[in-house]
Amino acid sequence: MDQEILNALEQIRQALDAKPDYTIVSTIITVFGMIGAAWIAAWFQLRNTKLVVESEVARTINQIGLEYAHKDKERKREVMRTSVAELLTLTDPDLHQSFDYPRVVNLIHRLQVLCDTGNPPELGVSDAASALGLAIRSGGKDTVAILKCHDDLVRHCREL
Repeated sequence: MDQEILNALEQIRQALDAKPDYTIVSTIITVFGMIGAAWIAAWFQLRNTKLVVESEVARTINQIGLEYAHKDKERKREVMRTSVAELLTLTDPDLHQSFDYPRVVNLIHRLQVLCDTGNPPELGVSDAASALGLAIRSGGKDTVAILKCHDDLVRHCREL
């Protein structure tokens, strides 16, 4: 409160102590009651505003975190799909007489690193990519085995 108001209230109190007037006493009680009610209302409003702001900040932080997680998950899926498509192209027996084995291994390793083994569709992609790598490593002459691995890889990739 302003110092002048406090001084004025103190002067009124001193005047009442010297000569009590019940009309003035009731007025002072009313004024102090109103001031007390205003302080209580201001305190509750401050507390409620603080709670609302904290709640909104927490909600916004949670929403931003969920958006980033969703974007990261989509980015991961896109990289996995691109890697699978490139791996299928590099290991297609109808397109290649021989395979670029280092590039195939690089793509298989990329898929294995990206895949979460706790997620069944991603585990399926990792296992199918590994099986395809083994089919290529064994000479790459068994076209049926390679195409079966392609089929498994595509099927698991669609589940992502």
